[in-house]
Amino acid sequence: MSRVVFCLLFSFSFFLLGFVQCSPNYKDALLKSILFFQGQRSGRLPTSQKITWRSNSGLSDGSLAQVDLTGGYYDAGDNVKFNFPMAFTTTILSWGTLEYGNGMGSELQNAKAAIRWATEYLLKCARATPGKLYVGVGDPNVDHKCWERPEDMDTVRSVYSVSARNPGSDVAGETAAALAAASIVFRTDDPTYSKLLLNTAKNVLQFALQYKGAYSDSLGSAVCPFYCSYSGYKDELLWGAAWLLKATNETEYYNLIKSLGADDRPDVFSWDNKYAGAHVLLSSIALLNNNKDFEQYKVEAENFMCKILPNSPSTTTQYTKGQRSGRLPTSQKITWRSNSGLSDGSLAQVDLTGGYYDAGDNVKFNFPMAFTTTILSWGTLEYGNGMGSELQNAKAAIRWATEYLLKCARATPGKLYVGVGDPNVDHKCWERPEDMDTVRSVYSVSARNPGSDVAGETAAALAAASIVFRTDDPTYSKLLLNTAKNVLQFALQYKGAYSDSLGSAVCPFYCSYSGYKDELLWGAAWLLKATNETEYYNLIKSLGADDRPDVFSWDNKYAGAHVLLSSIALLNNNKDFEQYKVEAENFMCKILPNSPSTTTQYTKGGLMYKLPQSNLEYVTSITFLLTTYAKYMKATKQTFNCGSLLVTPDSLLDLAKRQASHCTLLIRGSSLPSIASHKEAIGCDGGFQPYYYSSSPNPNVLTGAIVGGPDQSDNFSDERSDYSHSEPATYINAAFVGPLAYFAGNNN
Repeated sequence: MSRVVFCLLFSFSFFLLGFVQCSPNYKDALLKSILFFQGQRSGRLPTSQKITWRSNSGLSDGSLAQVDLTGGYYDAGDNVKFNFPMAFTTTILSWGTLEYGNGMGSELQNAKAAIRWATEYLLKCARATPGKLYVGVGDPNVDHKCWERPEDMDTVRSVYSVSARNPGSDVAGETAAALAAASIVFRTDDPTYSKLLLNTAKNVLQFALQYKGAYSDSLGSAVCPFYCSYSGYKDELLWGAAWLLKATNETEYYNLIKSLGADDRPDVFSWDNKYAGAHVLLSSIALLNNNKDFEQYKVEAENFMCKILPNSPSTTTQYTKGQRSGRLPTSQKITWRSNSGLSDGSLAQVDLTGGYYDAGDNVKFNFPMAFTTTILSWGTLEYGNGMGSELQNAKAAIRWATEYLLKCARATPGKLYVGVGDPNVDHKCWERPEDMDTVRSVYSVSARNPGSDVAGETAAALAAASIVFRTDDPTYSKLLLNTAKNVLQFALQYKGAYSDSLGSAVCPFYCSYSGYKDELLWGAAWLLKATNETEYYNLIKSLGADDRPDVFSWDNKYAGAHVLLSSIALLNNNKDFEQYKVEAENFMCKILPNSPSTTTQYTKGGLMYKLPQSNLEYVTSITFLLTTYAKYMKATKQTFNCGSLLVTPDSLLDLAKRQASHCTLLIRGSSLPSIASHKEAIGCDGGFQPYYYSSSPNPNVLTGAIVGGPDQSDNFSDERSDYSHSEPATYINAAFVGPLAYFAGNNN
């Protein structure tokens, strides 16, 4: 029978028996996964060989170099022995055996036999010729032109090695890792063999360090494009040192690891890229031994997990349902929430029910709520195609806000209602919104008490949402747009900061620190986008682009307005808006860590750090702008410079992805923040005692909530009283929906 038939039969039976039955028979799957290695064996097979259609092969391997290189494994479906992936196979199989051997039962000995089949060969490769490490047998270019069983090979069995003249730190580092890991596997069963493996591992790692270089560069087409070392060799040096530290606990390897650092942030783990594996392996020292010297590897391991976890816009949009005020619909998914604030507005004889509580309290602050609505609408417009079934949930979240904002804007001519609930009274009480017994004060701005900032943001929210609903509900869209126009006119006619008008009703909670000009620009930008009317073009030009921020938040909208308006310059090639493109790029230069004009700090773990209080609100908002501007750049094939630094779309996306990986979310059943400073997550009638000061986790999980985040040293205090770090807020989440949808839609 031909090689192809054997391969097809074995592969088909493996998948049929192991997977197609859809039976979670893990013992059977374990047996087959270990049995597979017998089908890949090279050399003289033992009498215990269970896959009987395989027999001896490659018995002259190494003879061209006058050494014995028989044994080992063929890597895949060919007849070549590539040591780089073979050594990784050995390392990872050893690691699995060390971690889970107690659960393998009778298969433990088969796993050890599979490891030993590899290490016997790797020892030959490492010890046959002083100053050389043999790294492969068989010319892949010749082999891939032929289709024959290994038992029938008639091709030349070329031998490949690395040395001082032709270095290969990557393959040597992996070989050292494999031998070191295996030495632990055999430490009890065969201490003499274990010692041989360990001593050889030490020598091979020393060889890798002494003669640095990538084996791809030394061996060329003998390994590329098959198993090129795409990630370089630093990851293998770290990986090898990590395994030797685990095997020996010697200071030499500790020092080597520290010198190599933990500055790579991968999103893969493979035969080529070992960083994530090394980070997880070394994190065990931080976690199991409580060794703070290895904390950075724990941080990087968790960063990697955040890149892998299937978080999506669904978690962030679900959070908004936990923030709802008013009469909840029958479709409410967060079932521990119920109706609240049903008399809101009654003190002013108007209906102001609905909307969202801003964070962990029971106050409706319209300034951040309107920003939440604007940024969620923008994310839906830019990334709705990547949201899948969550698009309707995002639109529902927007509409819950706009229904309330319309009431605020239309209830009383000459007034814009901007909040419900006295924050000073509310913050002295700890009770669920369903059980509120505090006075629901109503706040508004008017000609006598202006609020151009909150009015400008409300206009932006309604205008942005009008575009979201333009196709689905044109009548509603028109209502939103007309109201937005009226509210912006109100903001322009009666200029002033709402902080000055309302005082302690909004300060220090949501003061308008940046003034109101940014909201006028922001509102005009969204109305221009919604209408393309000359009135808003002229207003924008009169407001200029002379502010140069390095933040984007519920308070400061300049950067968002610049990026939004830059789309006209980029996508429409309109030179009249070139100044906003320039300012958008100036903003990016202040954010990028390698930019000569950066003003942004980063923690050791790589998290953007702007301000001590609720830092993640700036991280998510800026991440939104990074992603969105990169999207515009990609569409127009643009780059720009920050001094000598060339900035490409991928430069911005890479930074955005790194920020998105810091996923401080309240996710179902996770070990992430569980004592969030949030009243709605306290399933009780309220009171600071015993609930607020309790160290027990919140009984209700606020799925998808993003809290204020860690401090400048990457430390997170999971305590309700530390509200600047543990309190979630709508505007933190809203800005994160867009980037999540982008990365989900682009398979990142």
